[in-house]
Amino acid sequence: MQNQLEILIAVANEAFAAAYSRSLTPLEKHLLRGALTGHRYKEIYRDLPEVEKDATDLKRNAFQRSRAFQFWKQLTVALRNDDLDLLAPDETIGLKNAREILERSRTAPKSITVEVLGDRILWVGRQALVQQILDELLRDVRIVSLVGISGIGKTSLAARLTYCPQLKQQFSWFHIIRFAEESPAEKSPADFAMIAQAILGDAATSNERDLNAAIPHVIQTLQDQAHLLVLDMAEVAIQTNPLGQTQFRDRTLQRFLEAFLATDSMASALIFTSQLQLSPLLEGRYPTRTAEHRLTGLPSAEVTQLFAAWQVPIGPDQQLILQEYSDVYEGHPLALKVIAGEVRCEPYNGNLMAYWQDYRVELEQFRQWMVDEQTSASPRLESYSCDLTALVRSRLARTLDRLEQTDSLAHRLLCMGAIYRPAMEREAWFMLMMPEVQRGNLIDAFQSLQRRFLLEPERPHPNQVQYRLHNLVRCTALDRLARLEPCG
Repeated sequence: MQNQLEILIAVANEAFAAAYSRSLTPLEKHLLRGALTGHRYKEIYRDLPEVEKDATDLKRNAFQRSRAFQFWKQLTVALRNDDLDLLAPDETIGLKNAREILERSRTAPKSITVEVLGDRILWVGRQALVQQILDELLRDVRIVSLVGISGIGKTSLAARLTYCPQLKQQFSWFHIIRFAEESPAEKSPADFAMIAQAILGDAATSNERDLNAAIPHVIQTLQDQAHLLVLDMAEVAIQTNPLGQTQFRDRTLQRFLEAFLATDSMASALIFTSQLQLSPLLEGRYPTRTAEHRLTGLPSAEVTQLFAAWQVPIGPDQQLILQEYSDVYEGHPLALKVIAGEVRCEPYNGNLMAYWQDYRVELEQFRQWMVDEQTSASPRLESYSCDLTALVRSRLARTLDRLEQTDSLAHRLLCMGAIYRPAMEREAWFMLMMPEVQRGNLIDAFQSLQRRFLLEPERPHPNQVQYRLHNLVRCTALDRLARLEPCG
């Protein structure tokens, strides 16, 4: 019981760390532990150490009305901000449902990544892509990569696949393994250790030398038993070397994947989700055993269906308004889900027109910003929605933080390129930093952005390719442009 309790607290702690870059405080852990054990606020306050009460001059009423309320609000945002979609759009966590919500992360993958209503899956769109991936996995494709920018629906699509009856017949075991950010205290990552633990159970080891020896045992088990592994957030497990090439930070994981791909027969399969393009394994010698799919935004018809699935029906008089939001966010599922969640709640109660009336000035400003040929002034898109503030500042900002740490020149090029509204040719991007930066270095930086799917390619003519930024990425990049240090 105690061990299970600590696991649930660890789930909340991980969500807090991802959203706010800090761990739970002792007071927050005490509050959460009390909620998970079925205690009321009076009992939780009573059991609070006196030193904690004295240090904060905390009274019981203030504990419930201020500290507890603030904590549940922050935890709700943190969980909703998670790729695993632990919360529905209008759901909040609190004293009475904390255990039920946090338990979702410990059950089967399908129960934490896709909303289920009875026996019906809450899923709209991408049907052709779902069928294409199914066909691949039922053939000899062993590694499927779902790639794209943050919040575009990679993890949700991977989870959707675990529901498919064809895959339930093909595979007997399903696993979701989420790669974690490498902490400064870590001497070496152990990404393969998580896979070995999932497949071998207690027989797995964390010893680096033994992990290398465990590769054949894991491969043999995957040959004999049909497992489907979803390896989520692979971008944090990938490093870029000085030559601009990507490789897995855990060399044992790299060796495992190469062995997995080269083995003659294989009953299992892997699905990667990543914001960063995976380099070809074994120099691409097995092209029929791998497949990559880049996810983009949903078309307007699917956005309408999605809002209806989220219990925000769109009438004919609201269709143009929804089209505006779909255009602004380029069909970005997570951004639209946040908006749907706000529309469902007080004071709008499902009325998109009323929501639009509150924010139409800001939306019009953003539409005008989109029309301008060139501008360096961002309209602060996220400022008109409290939940979108968390989305834009936290999710996309973390992506660009990683880019800045691993490839500062690519980060600078992205921010400077954000002044372009229309798609521009590659040379126009280079001109932003020439002659201060050598052309060869700019080519490497540009390719780094391409590998991370931060550039949206367009073909105005059959023989011409131009590049632009997704609206959400552009807003975030413009915010960072002003604080860039001078080049050189």
